[in-house]
Amino acid sequence: MPIFDLRCKECKQEYQVRASYEERQDAQCPSCSSTKKEPVFKANIKGPVSPKGTGAGGCPSAGGCPGASSFG
Repeated sequence: MPIFDLRCKECKQEYQVRASYEERQDAQCPSCSSTKKEPVFKANIKGPVSPKGTGAGGCPSAGGCPGASSFG
């Protein structure tokens, strides 16, 4: 069963509901029991974006990348 992240429109409490899509419509806020809600979209990012130990740049030498121009 999917888990939905919701925010109460009355008290702004964020909560999760584990229910079918249809059952989600009947969910009540655990804080104020309101059924007025909106979905909350969250990005689940795990771990670093770049591999560990790659350093700050991709050039093999301290003098810069071969063929790179300082004129942009």
